[in-house]
Amino acid sequence: MSKMNETELRRCLGLLAGIEPSPQATGRALDRVRRTLAQASTRPTARSASIWRTIMASKLTKLAIAAAALLAIVILWQSTLFTGNAYALSDVPHLLGQAKTLHVRMRHFNSGREFPAEYWYDPANGRMYRSWERPATEQGPDGLQSVTEVTRTVWDGQYVMEVNDRTKTVGFQRLLASQQQSNQILIAEFGLKMALQDIANLDKYTRIGSEEIEGQTYDVWRREYKRLPTPQVRHRSDYWVSPATGRVGRVRRWIKTDADWILTSEMDAVQIDVEPPAGLFSTEPPAGYTLKNEKYVAEYTGIGFTAYESEGCSLRAPVSLGLEDGSVLVCWRTTGGPAVAARNAPHEGLSFGGDLAQTPVTVFGLISATDENHTEPVLHYVGRHVAVTRNADTVYEWALYVPPRAVVPTERTVHTITAIQPKVQLSGDLRTEHRLLIGFASLCITREDFEKYVPAAARELSDDKTVPAELTYDALQAMAKKVRATPELYEAVQTWAEEPQKRIGMLEPVETTTPEEVGRQAKQLVEAFYAAIVAGRDADAMKMLAYEEPRASRVVSGMKELPGVKDIRVEDIYATEEHALVITNEFPAYEGRSARWAIGVRRDKGTWLIKDFDATTTEKMHEEIDEYLDHFPHAEHFPKR
Repeated sequence: MSKMNETELRRCLGLLAGIEPSPQATGRALDRVRRTLAQASTRPTARSASIWRTIMASKLTKLAIAAAALLAIVILWQSTLFTGNAYALSDVPHLLGQAKTLHVRMRHFNSGREFPAEYWYDPANGRMYRSWERPATEQGPDGLQSVTEVTRTVWDGQYVMEVNDRTKTVGFQRLLASQQQSNQILIAEFGLKMALQDIANLDKYTRIGSEEIEGQTYDVWRREYKRLPTPQVRHRSDYWVSPATGRVGRVRRWIKTDADWILTSEMDAVQIDVEPPAGLFSTEPPAGYTLKNEKYVAEYTGIGFTAYESEGCSLRAPVSLGLEDGSVLVCWRTTGGPAVAARNAPHEGLSFGGDLAQTPVTVFGLISATDENHTEPVLHYVGRHVAVTRNADTVYEWALYVPPRAVVPTERTVHTITAIQPKVQLSGDLRTEHRLLIGFASLCITREDFEKYVPAAARELSDDKTVPAELTYDALQAMAKKVRATPELYEAVQTWAEEPQKRIGMLEPVETTTPEEVGRQAKQLVEAFYAAIVAGRDADAMKMLAYEEPRASRVVSGMKELPGVKDIRVEDIYATEEHALVITNEFPAYEGRSARWAIGVRRDKGTWLIKDFDATTTEKMHEEIDEYLDHFPHAEHFPKR
């Protein structure tokens, strides 16, 4: 395989990348393929499936190199497909990344009700489909009443159709032809992150056991987080992955606010390369539905941020691209809102690097998103004016949003939160009404990508098909450097975002423990407690109890008086991820009788402690066990029998 004909390699590079790489770039790519193939022959086959993650570690690799890496993947994947590899969760992106289509079904749970959702992704054709139900309220004859909103959104590569099946209405938006390739990349990213929502941290999950689904064995992988500033709120994600095929059989997400974990969503098996139903991506409106607007003259929008509408105002962003220094170039426009003397008034007198256009709705700034994949401190992006283009009666504001320091992108997309500032007419002036934060996704691009996407989009959004002179990569980088050197600009964004940002919780990973680990900790704790009792180390024994004085002293004193205390041993353990029930052996107690201890163990602020002792007998021991299993039916028994 490593001696594959060089002409054939060059032909495959051209087919896979759809480009004509330079001789120098092709040569470097071929060298990398040869090195990869040579290394593959010396590696254990059980590790071959993870090579995709190694090769594609840099999401912004030049296209020629990416093509070579993809070629190596195809060759290696074909050679290792049936070698009996054991797949870990971190290997799954490789499998999903090769899929032509992805299909995901899931259910969200809210207040005892189930709300289904369905997603299809067809990145090669720029198509995407989303159907979901959600709880909502509307004004009824007796005030607000609860309803179930049922919506479908279809992206067919050219149009976006939004269907509300409850109100039987249909609305349309258009996608820029110049952004079709970038949209394909975004759709592929969206599909991966829907199937593997914590995709950046899959190698940090802990395998907690295995289960069968429809006769097939799956490993169960888990990670947990606490939400700040309320650390008692916990989040958990569980993935079921087949070690034989790498198939994702189930995903569950949980939240814990008090004592119990509550299931918030469940995703069925992720289906790859399934043929979508006929007509799924059609943007023909259903018969009998009312059209909100005409399809062929609909407003332009983007995939990363489709639209915001409120109080007669609307905002759309047809272009959103992350640059190599972490800045984000956004083209947005607003319509509606309070009447102004002249339509173009908000866009007059603007200067490059100056304040943004003061339109009825403004993308005031951006805030870095925080989720499982992004737990770093929040960054505020200052928005500065770049240029204006006009298409028909619509004015487009091009703006650059700059973080306080250069941030080298490590993923193919940058996820931020748009700081939207709606305004209303009050006494003839535009005044801030309220502040909103809405998720926003931007494709990260290189300088070469910029030259391909940005001028074409500017021409498409301009009547005279010209590109503003300010809209160059070097000019934007110079502006970003100047903005970062002006710290007072960031004070306004930070002040603006202070109140709405309180609604954004920071996620911080917490240690994931398995029932087996908890059982081991519980056994060590109980054995150490009785060793301290026998040795007369009362103070050490009391530190292992979840009791305050004087109860802790009384417990230790009572234990020391037991005739058979030196003979107490751990015999059985029932454990969950957070606590355990320890059953001791039968030991001599008082008046010639025998007894056992049923000992409850839990972790308090990172320390394992004994929380209670229940005396029982061999005949009644099952009652203690049954009561524990009634409360914790998923507890595991150790040692396993």
